[in-house]
Amino acid sequence: MLIAEVAREARVSISSVRHWLHVGKLPFVRPGRRVMVRRENFERFIDRGGSCPNRDVQTEPTRTTLVNCVGAPTDKGNRI
Repeated sequence: MLIAEVAREARVSISSVRHWLHVGKLPFVRPGRRVMVRRENFERFIDRGGSCPNRDVQTEPTRTTLVNCVGAPTDKGNRI
């Protein structure tokens, strides 16, 4: 499968697929200069939860607390 095909089927951007390839999450082959993903590797990746097939589903945003170097919350607010 070409990168564009992987992106279309996973419902993500091409840059996301390139990132997965770069960090080693999704194995690929290079026949010549092309970068391709074997279908069985793609299906295994999806089965392991490698992407978000239901991108319409919205989750509640999370809060992040700033912590100083000793572990106590900072005075500068608790949201980023």
